[in-house]
Order: sequence, then structure tokens, then C-alpha cells
Amino acid sequence: MSNNTKILNSISEKQSFIDVFKDSYELENMDYESPMQYFSFFWGKYEVFKQKYLIENNKPINNVINGIIFEAIFAYLLDREGLLIRSHDESIDGIKFVKPDFLVEKNNMLIFFSLKVSMRERWKQADWESIQFKKKHPNSKCILLTADNKDADRISMFIADLDLDEIFSVFSPSFDTLFQAVHLL
Repeated sequence: MSNNTKILNSISEKQSFIDVFKDSYELENMDYESPMQYFSFFWGKYEVFKQKYLIENNKPINNVINGIIFEAIFAYLLDREGLLIRSHDESIDGIKFVKPDFLVEKNNMLIFFSLKVSMRERWKQADWESIQFKKKHPNSKCILLTADNKDADRISMFIADLDLDEIFSVFSPSFDTLFQAVHLL
């Protein structure tokens, strides 16, 4: 989607992205059957890169890189799914201390995505941000994504008490239903 070019270029120019993927060709062109399959394929490539890094450097990769690659794969998936990325990791006017990892717009509906490779207690930050965001955009959707199925299941038990609308693991079939629902907006 050409409207996402600036954001995708910014992501693909990061050294971590270049180290792992070299360029964006495969992310932009690989045939895939579902969002979960797309994400799993590219995360698998990253896992191979991490193992190679460990062997070559005798130390694990910096955990910050996990988040950078998680966001990169998700950004390209959003684009491949034809969704407009309104912002990536940017402050929102009129909402202090809130920076969605991705803000997507579909038919005048704002969808706030918070991405956490692993959650520990960081899901609380995502919930706080959704509280603040919904004060200004009450009809928006706030969604937390993680790479950990157990964390997603554990936090989902509290969803009725949270301001987050939904929590998904990118490695769960429910991740595909998220995209089906977004396309229906």
C-alpha cells in the first residue's frame, strides 16, 4: 500500500532490519495463506538469525532487537493486508505520554496496536495507554499483541476488567480472526 511507504522505509532502514532481512523484498512479495502463517514464517527467520548470532558472537542478541523485528514484521503484514498505518511509534496530539506502536485507520475507525514480544507486567502499560487514548477517541479499538501464547491467554482472562479491547498472540489462530474482523470494519 503506497500510503505506508514512508513508515516502511523508516523501518527497513534500521540496521537490525538489514542484518536480519537484508531488504524488504521477501516481506513484500512472499505468498502467504494467513496473517499467522506470515508472521510465523518471518519470526522463524529471525529465530535462525538469533541462533547464528549467538554462535558467532558467543552472546545472545540484545533483547531490544526482538521488539524491532516484531514491529517490522507486523508493519509489513499490515501493509500486505491493505491497511493504512496512520502512525508508528509517534506521540498523539492531545494525549500525553501515549505512543502507540501502530495506529491504523480503517473506514474512519482508529485501531491502536500495542506490541509486546513478552509481557511480564508490561500489559499494564498498554492498558493505561488505552484508557488515555479512549478519552479522546472513545470509539477506537485498542489491541495488545504478543509473541507469547501463554501470556495472551493469561491476560485475556482479565479483559472484561481492562480498557484494552482484545489481546492476541501472533502465533495463535485467533490472530487471523483479528484481521478478518478489521477487514469487516
